[in-house]
Amino acid sequence: MPITYSRGNTLKINQVHKEDRGTYYCVAENGVGKGARRNINLEVEFAPVVTVPRPRLAQALQYDMDLECHVEAYPPPAITWLKDEVQLSNNQHYRISHFCDGR
Repeated sequence: MPITYSRGNTLKINQVHKEDRGTYYCVAENGVGKGARRNINLEVEFAPVVTVPRPRLAQALQYDMDLECHVEAYPPPAITWLKDEVQLSNNQHYRISHFCDGR
């Protein structure tokens, strides 16, 4: 009995969006034994999108203040903070923290 091969099984994604990223599975079943499956991980490259949850803040003198921005991008971007066109760095006045949620 000849072996039947199925070639050219393709999932076409029209106009890829960043929401299309993730794991896709190709599953084959024919009722004999356990089916087979393989995964394909799709990463979608896109320019950084920066959002600021609180664009206007006020604070009294001598208190600490946290300024926050959210950045979504792939590949992960380099993030810098500037004040009056001067790049800020960690020192006794500023502390820069980066948090990644893995999305």
